Amino acid sequence: MTKRILRPDYFSLDRSTHFVAPDTKAERAALIKILEEKGYTFLLYSYCDRDSCIETILPLAIDTMQKTIGHMGNVTCAAAACSKNVVMNVDAFITHFLNDSTAEWAPHQ
Repeated sequence: MTKRILRPDYFSLDRSTHFVAPDTKAERAALIKILEEKGYTFLLYSYCDRDSCIETILPLAIDTMQKTIGHMGNVTCAAAACSKNVVMNVDAFITHFLNDSTAEWAPHQ
């Protein structure tokens, strides 16, 4: 798992959309399955359907208020978000936003 450093004030920011970058396609599929089980749906844009969210290399964009799943639109947006330290790994997202301190979600390799 890639260690990602979030900006120090990240959790005090007033935001509902969080960018999550799974390391593998298996991690991405496992996270999406958990989110679907918790009632999350995909954005209505044609480029953000379930298959696209699993197949893309771009970070997922998960809105915890609207309970939607999408992904960043291009590499430039992803690079800017990474440079500002607002992209987190799956463990951090599950622990902080799904209130699952065990984070035993990862697919076994």
